Amino acid sequence: MKLYQKLILILNVAVIIATLLSYLSPQISPVRTAFFAIFGLAFPWLVFTNVFFILLWAITKPPYMLLSIITLAIGFNNIDKFFGTHGIQDVRPNKKELRVATFNMQLSAKVVYIKDAKEKAEAKNKYLKFLKSFNNVDIFCGQEMGIYSHKWLSETKIFKYNHRIEDKSTAIYSKYPIIAFGEIDFGTNVNSCVWADIEFNDEVVRIYSAHLQSNRISGKESEIIEAGKWEKETFTGLKDMFSKYQQHSSTRASQAHLIRKHSDQCGKPFIICGDFNDPPQSYVYNTISEGLNDSFRCAGSGIGTSFNGVIPALRIDYILGDKAFDIYTHKIIRKGVSDHFPIVSILALP
Repeated sequence: MKLYQKLILILNVAVIIATLLSYLSPQISPVRTAFFAIFGLAFPWLVFTNVFFILLWAITKPPYMLLSIITLAIGFNNIDKFFGTHGIQDVRPNKKELRVATFNMQLSAKVVYIKDAKEKAEAKNKYLKFLKSFNNVDIFCGQEMGIYSHKWLSETKIFKYNHRIEDKSTAIYSKYPIIAFGEIDFGTNVNSCVWADIEFNDEVVRIYSAHLQSNRISGKESEIIEAGKWEKETFTGLKDMFSKYQQHSSTRASQAHLIRKHSDQCGKPFIICGDFNDPPQSYVYNTISEGLNDSFRCAGSGIGTSFNGVIPALRIDYILGDKAFDIYTHKIIRKGVSDHFPIVSILALP
């Protein structure tokens, strides 16, 4: 074997080890150790890198293709969490359908801070027009909603009912009556989870809108990722970023358990929507989604990116329905009005 092939093999083995460690991420709580969570965060890129090595070995030394092929085969059931292969299903059975949207609106109200009056008015009208595009949605779950996001969504007059708590940033809007509502208390105003029981065609469905603990990556750390310059400051910034991720992963794990405990005891069909701030290859996603239908895994296509930020291929926003629901569509609205993309899905009861 030539020297360059040995170097490629060493790199390939390193990627394989990292990929195998990422398979353990959903099973090991970050409360115990967040070591595996870092590899889970990198999972989509580890898949891409393994595919690259397969193609490279196909050209230079075909037998070594098996290294990455076997590795990907071991974790094959994880790949559809990130890469969807479903087509559009136009024809659906005649069932009780709910069109549900979830949207982290953190940066949506940035138009408030525009100083020029004319520019501000134009930006607001453009944003209102975008919100009005949700007129065919039955349930809208919002996260990181400020006063203006709520005010402007209300101005569209799409939703007759809503449940939001003052000083909390999650909310639920509905075209159908809300007959009961409440909150899962995370002990903080920054992150929260609200729920509402919605009367829908002689059924009562519980909806959750959740925003789990943020990673709180600073502007400086975002600049480092975006610039991609490998300097001393870069490694320091990345170290701080991963340290925060480990710390906040533990908090999210506790919040995830609270959500699942509450939803499992509700005694009615339920849908969990929101920004989990963790990818599908994580303990948090595994805890909340276990036994549920993920709209992307049921009906998504392409790469399921939901975060419109500097970290590519990051999927952290979800619509999950319990087994009472069939899921027919998963649409990611890729418009840059926030640092997250809205997600819309059609779910149906039999």
